[in-house]
Amino acid sequence: MEMNRVAISQLNDNIYAWVIRVAVVEKSLIRHAHYMGRKYQRYVFADDLGDRIQGIVYLNDVQVLDEVLQLYSTYYIGSATVRRLTNNRVVLGMVAFELVITQYSFIQLVDPSLRLPIDNIYNFTPFANLGSLRYFGDSNLAILAMVIEVLPLQIFIIGGRYIWVQEFIILNEEMRPMIFAMWEDFLESEGMHLVQIANEHPVVLICRPKGCHLLHRNRLLLCITSIFHELVNYTSGTKLCQEMGVVKLCETFCRSNAVIGTIAM
Repeated sequence: MEMNRVAISQLNDNIYAWVIRVAVVEKSLIRHAHYMGRKYQRYVFADDLGDRIQGIVYLNDVQVLDEVLQLYSTYYIGSATVRRLTNNRVVLGMVAFELVITQYSFIQLVDPSLRLPIDNIYNFTPFANLGSLRYFGDSNLAILAMVIEVLPLQIFIIGGRYIWVQEFIILNEEMRPMIFAMWEDFLESEGMHLVQIANEHPVVLICRPKGCHLLHRNRLLLCITSIFHELVNYTSGTKLCQEMGVVKLCETFCRSNAVIGTIAM
């Protein structure tokens, strides 16, 4: 298998008979696209060179592969459709493609000796350094924090529209608070789920933030938007949690179009 393996950076829509060895580093909840009338699930895979590629599963394949592809596990994957991404906003790093995976794609759990370590996959950033994110985003950037409070549901004006937004106060290992928020489809699914488990103080892994500004309660906050956000079940990553000084473990899911902001004092 290793003899036929290619790197993520070598994938394109003209390559055939390829196999990659990747770890599952992000995994969304099963979602329903109202505009498409079908369910889907998103993944992000990383290889041993640090490159990442998105994966998506549709319809009847979702339930099957939700059981097969587990967060942090390493797999050989092949026989999936390599689809070019035309929207640069959703491209991860330099890889302008995503994998459309079905239950008939080749998926094999690797030998334990070939597992990819996850300790260095997430580039955790202190809250104090987030000011720079107003000007650029990093596809490997991540924030690790604990949810400590649920704030009242509010209406914001975003993109000229009135939108319901659910906010949470999160705290990182520096004991610095920020506001984390979700809206629209993500409020209906992941947001409501997080409200239900917030009293358990789950650990939140927020992936790939990008900077913006938001006027909130007549105060300007530093805000971050992201394509995917993830709440991680760190029972599979206890060592990483201990290194970050986090001891409360809980739940797993991803989200998109969320906001994070430093609390204005």
